Amino acid sequence: MANFCANCGAGLGASTSSCPQCGAPASDGAAVLDARELADATSEHPLDPGPAAGPPTEDPTPPGGVVADGGPRPPLRPDPAASAPSADDPDRTLPGRSRRVDLEAWWSAPRHRTFVAVAACGLLLGVAVGLAFAAGGRPSETTGPKAAAPPRSRPRPARAAPPAGVQQRERTYVARLEAVLQESAAGRNQLVAALRSAQGACAITPLAASQQIHAVVGNRVAILNELAALPPAPNAEAQQLEQRLQAAVRASAQADAEYEAWMRDLGQSGVDPCADAGVSTSQSFRDAARAADANATALKTQFVTSFDAVAARYGLPTWTEAGF
Repeated sequence: MANFCANCGAGLGASTSSCPQCGAPASDGAAVLDARELADATSEHPLDPGPAAGPPTEDPTPPGGVVADGGPRPPLRPDPAASAPSADDPDRTLPGRSRRVDLEAWWSAPRHRTFVAVAACGLLLGVAVGLAFAAGGRPSETTGPKAAAPPRSRPRPARAAPPAGVQQRERTYVARLEAVLQESAAGRNQLVAALRSAQGACAITPLAASQQIHAVVGNRVAILNELAALPPAPNAEAQQLEQRLQAAVRASAQADAEYEAWMRDLGQSGVDPCADAGVSTSQSFRDAARAADANATALKTQFVTSFDAVAARYGLPTWTEAGF
């Protein structure tokens, strides 16, 4: 039967004279307990287990507490799990706990919160300015007035010359207009001669002068028909010249008709046109003829201003308003 020390409860061998744990003598019967007695004693007075420790691992000591040779019990190896802090231990230090506590203490300082706010505002402002420059390269109209760009003087582009083929056709067309001017000039010379002969030199009668002027009016009408029969102008510039020449010749024909009516009225009145009394009888016809002549002169001036520039470019003769 296994025996145990009555003092400390350590297991005793059959031939052990003293307790190897506390040294109490085992010879005294009271110092030795059997297993049942030890169980009753420990149930009434439990032993102090000492510091909390986990169960021994790989303990070579038999359940009796005595090694095979009866020697002292070797010390148990500590269990690593027993030394680790429990999950319920409030004093244990969790990973990152001290770091979190330090961060909360730093953030609680007012100057630190102000520093973070200023830094965040500066970062947002820098991003906004960068996006503005990336989008437009300069501040928009909402951020301020734009600087006025300095005026740049650009050279006036020279008028492009028409292509070679168009130039040749335009020169041919302008040359035909110049030939019409020659015909119109002949009619003007005839008109001037008839008026001077009837009034200034009194070489012919007013009726003879009116007949000569009637031929001049026929000349103007023939010129208008000739202009209407011209082929289409090669470009807008030549077409404008032809239109202005038609207007001038038509106004000249109207003025010539008024001169013809004046001379005819003088001849039919039976009054000597060279006498002072005869002039007052046809005053209204004379005024109408001079007004029509002034209108024709204005249209001729407008035509020759455009025609002479083109004629000079192609080496053709230039004209004045009194020439045709």
